[in-house]
Amino acid sequence: MGAGPGVLLISGHLGSWEVGPYTMALLGRPIHFVHNPGTVAAVYEFLKRQRERSGMKVLARTDHPWALKKLLDRGAWLCIAGDVNAGRRGTFVPFCGVAASTYLTPAALQQTTGCPLVVATTARQPDGRHKVHVWRTFETPPPKDDPEALVRRTAEIHAGLEEAIRTYPEQWLWTYRRWRRRPEGETPDADGLPPRVNAV
Repeated sequence: MGAGPGVLLISGHLGSWEVGPYTMALLGRPIHFVHNPGTVAAVYEFLKRQRERSGMKVLARTDHPWALKKLLDRGAWLCIAGDVNAGRRGTFVPFCGVAASTYLTPAALQQTTGCPLVVATTARQPDGRHKVHVWRTFETPPPKDDPEALVRRTAEIHAGLEEAIRTYPEQWLWTYRRWRRRPEGETPDADGLPPRVNAV
């Protein structure tokens, strides 16, 4: 790690999406990967071991954000899976046309540290190789004097993730109910599904 700030990489969970940070770690660029421990300890430990084989340093999502800030301040590369349901602690932003409860942590970390933020994924190609896609880059942090800046940046991050999913839908391996948490007072559409919302 060099003198800060580091780089904040936003990607997704599992499958081809994790090849990018895994490969960077193998090539000598150690990445700290923030992972949700979930509720099945055996699954978490298995995934943690697989990720650490490359040289990635796996952190639990329960680690305090201040520890993540210190890593970025010291020049670390930090990868956060952005496709996580934040439940009651989240803020609703558009994701694939539906409001989704989402953590503001990545935007807040960029605002606090001034580090560049990159939304990127890897995709498996027909010949078996993988291609890196950079969907969004944000060099300027959200302004601190704007109370809605973190929400807007989070929505922009998710617009990048959505573009990745729509481009390679078969490679988004996600088993959780991403849209489980609904806004209070929301009225479903006539088909019983959550109402559509406009993207960024």
